[in-house]
Amino acid sequence: ETLWTPVLTQCTGTGSECSEELGGVVYVRADSDIYSFEDLRDKKIGIYKTSYFEGFQVPYREFLNSGISLFAEAKLIQGRTTSVSGYQAVINGDLDAAFVKSGRLEVKLKEEAENPIFRSFTGKKKKK
Repeated sequence: ETLWTPVLTQCTGTGSECSEELGGVVYVRADSDIYSFEDLRDKKIGIYKTSYFEGFQVPYREFLNSGISLFAEAKLIQGRTTSVSGYQAVINGDLDAAFVKSGRLEVKLKEEAENPIFRSFTGKKKKK
């Protein structure tokens, strides 16, 4: 038997961090050589909590679908990584990648539009 849980997000006003889509993002430095989930093997990755649907479970499923066992194949999984501490840790090179829920990275990318520091990726290998 499948159990269904309704998910609802309400955005009000302008300038909010709300997104029209539900999901999560794995991001890396813009100058990183990470372009696929496979590239994240043996890397340092920041997450907030494994119980968070958008900020962990949605992107984690993509790892599983790609045949990657994140907890077995990552060099380090750093818990309690907030969006702010994750940005700083990725910039400083303390983390190679971090998870964040949809909407948060998009706001950061708008702030850094002139000089992008981060990029998300599709999880597919970069075409050569």
